[in-house]
Amino acid sequence: MKYVLNMFAMVFTYEFSKGTDIDKVLNRFMDQLALQAGWNDQVVAFARQVLTMILSKIGSGLKRWARAYNRDEWDSLYKFTSVVEDFMFYRPIDSIATPARTCAPLPLT
Repeated sequence: MKYVLNMFAMVFTYEFSKGTDIDKVLNRFMDQLALQAGWNDQVVAFARQVLTMILSKIGSGLKRWARAYNRDEWDSLYKFTSVVEDFMFYRPIDSIATPARTCAPLPLT
């Protein structure tokens, strides 16, 4: 699982540094996760780990563009924070289904 997360983080970090619309890329990724696996607590935990790893990789490359304000990374950083805000506050987990009854109710005597 660690290698899968690292692969996603590297791809998204590349998109981040390239100056693409990282918000659209990440929102598409999360929508695809929800479509393929549902938006339950395990999928949300996976998405949270991906976002955390992307943030870690952004932080490790920060020295290259921290003072160069004309770089595309600044625009991508603001877009990334809007995705994190949307993820934290506006994407609730689907309600957890209650388990089905495994036995019939006892008859009243």
